[in-house]
Amino acid sequence: MLLLFHAAESRAAESPKDWSGRRQKVERPWKLPEKLRKVLQSFGAAFRRTDVDLYEWSFPVGSIQVFWSHSWHGDKYMKSLLLLLLYNGPAAAIAATISALLMMCLQIAGFLPGLRRVGKSALDQGVTMEFGPWCTATAGLVFLVVLLLGKPRSLIFLDQVCINQKNPEQKAKGIMSIGAFLKYSKQLLVVWDKTYAGRLWCLLELAAFLTSHEEPGKKVTIRPTAMAPCILGFGVALWASTIHVILASEKIPADSLVVFLTRWFFFYIAASYLREHYRNTESMLKELSDFTVQGAKCHCCNDGEACNSNVCDRAIMSRCLRMWYGSVDAFEATVRTRVRTMLYRQLGGVVFPYGWQVIVSSPILWGFADTMAARGRIENWKVAAILFSRGLTWCFFLFPLILQATLLSVKCLHRVQGCVWQDRLTNVVVAFLVSALFAFGLWTSSRIADDVGSVLWICGSVILAGISWWALRCQARHTARMLDSIQKDDGNHGAAVVVGNPIPA
Repeated sequence: MLLLFHAAESRAAESPKDWSGRRQKVERPWKLPEKLRKVLQSFGAAFRRTDVDLYEWSFPVGSIQVFWSHSWHGDKYMKSLLLLLLYNGPAAAIAATISALLMMCLQIAGFLPGLRRVGKSALDQGVTMEFGPWCTATAGLVFLVVLLLGKPRSLIFLDQVCINQKNPEQKAKGIMSIGAFLKYSKQLLVVWDKTYAGRLWCLLELAAFLTSHEEPGKKVTIRPTAMAPCILGFGVALWASTIHVILASEKIPADSLVVFLTRWFFFYIAASYLREHYRNTESMLKELSDFTVQGAKCHCCNDGEACNSNVCDRAIMSRCLRMWYGSVDAFEATVRTRVRTMLYRQLGGVVFPYGWQVIVSSPILWGFADTMAARGRIENWKVAAILFSRGLTWCFFLFPLILQATLLSVKCLHRVQGCVWQDRLTNVVVAFLVSALFAFGLWTSSRIADDVGSVLWICGSVILAGISWWALRCQARHTARMLDSIQKDDGNHGAAVVVGNPIPA
């Protein structure tokens, strides 16, 4: 799925050497179409097949677009799901929305069947129309297909593939060259989980990137694995409840309860992961404040135990630290300040950037496309236009507002309660809050029966979203002040520069 490397050279025009010292012809990405999908094929096979030699997947390039930094002790399926979302999610959302609009046009033209029932909206109450879930159902299917089968063309570095795991000599040289790989990487993607901050190699990669690039804050992206189930939890909740609303012939209390519980169940899952994420970030902040190289974990030897590996990671890392930082103390100071600050700055605030908030709310827009198609069939274009404006408001303002309110509430209630049932009850409360806010938004919009009311509802939604954004900014400024206090003594430890090229044979 993605392209990988043997070595990073300073100039793309040069012919890089392989580990035997022979000159090779530079292979171009477009000559290897079958290798583009290998890293994440079979739902992240490269993360699970640690006993298989994957080195043959890699090939020489002049520079690396993205260096993947991750902990091999984290959940492999969660990492695979997150990477699929990061690389295929935006394209999947766009393709799904386009398919929803196409199905809406087919419904309006009368090519697709529908269920005849009376409209319940205040805009056209009592009017008989044909409703169908074609837009929502098709968009959901297209999103899933593109998410799982999409083929992004990024050049990435993954240690399992790009460093020979079977040849001890080549493995040692590859590990010693990590600094050069990082130096010639344009971006660093940190796939973060609770084990990341405890692994020495992970911290070394992040620290090396920070000290070998100018303005690293613009080049480092940190995404928690908890982001994946949260995005899918919110998205599936909206998609399933939208399908149910469109197919329900009568809005009876039982139907409303089923829809509410469907949303609540998936919101509960997302709330659980969010609260655990914020607890893990708080633990990470405390763990890194007392970081020492001796206390950090590596693959082969920990807690003073004898190393039985052919290639001792800790010994190689000690050499790297002396070459790059001059002393272990300088590296430890960098981890306690710059690395700690960078991690918490991106993990302790809003988990979903605004773009992902819009992607999560896409199923709402698909549902509005179905309701617009029902009005288009009877040529009620005025109501269709009003519904279109409401759908955009939900997608770009109102549901992001609900997500932001959820994040604020989770941030305040993330600490573990006295016992297990109290902790789960807190998740229930957060999920109920999200469900109630969503239901209230739908109820208010369904009660508006004229143009003026629609305009006021849209303006009110935008204003509330702005207030929520302001509250999050206030929280971010508070976090920034705390992080600035962490970095106040960082000036003497930020001058280390990672240099060098991969060591030839």
